[in-house]
Amino acid sequence: MLLFALVFYLIFARFREQACTFICPYGRFQSVLLDEHSIVVAYDHKRGEKRGKLHRSETADQRRATGLGDCVDCHQCVAVCPTGIDIRNGTQMECVHCTACIDACDATMDKIGRPRGLIRYASLNGIEKGDPRGEFIQLQLTRTKGELGKEQAHRESALLRKHQALWLGELGAVLDNQNYPRLGPARPHAHCDVWP
Repeated sequence: MLLFALVFYLIFARFREQACTFICPYGRFQSVLLDEHSIVVAYDHKRGEKRGKLHRSETADQRRATGLGDCVDCHQCVAVCPTGIDIRNGTQMECVHCTACIDACDATMDKIGRPRGLIRYASLNGIEKGDPRGEFIQLQLTRTKGELGKEQAHRESALLRKHQALWLGELGAVLDNQNYPRLGPARPHAHCDVWP
């Protein structure tokens, strides 16, 4: 037990992010399982590009007119990343989905008066085609923190109503109209006898 504790202490005291990058198999496993529908921590390149520094008197409309996106190139997402990657360059094997970049970017967006979510949970299809699964997951995470506002709760319900059949498939017919705490709408329609 002492040897085990000593090994892990040395790993986390000396190697830190190198342990995540070179030793931990999480990133390698995830990289073979991802496709364009997988929800990951992602940078919205459609909204953020072209990157450029923000000038004090510059408004969002002026930035758009000059061809700049919402990313102000502050590098906060890179500074807080435990593995040192730049999420703006796309999904990378070293990303451990800690979401520190999401928090840093949201704080920057709050300071400059732009909408949150430049870096968020999303799929490539979500960014390219507007699939709202990532938004729904973000709203659920906000609910678990106890920070979901009334407007966000209405948005969460509207998304679930609109996409329930697509997201839940046949399960959508089983789960309907009842509310269970933290699980959302659900009412079992099926009756199943375990024993004859």
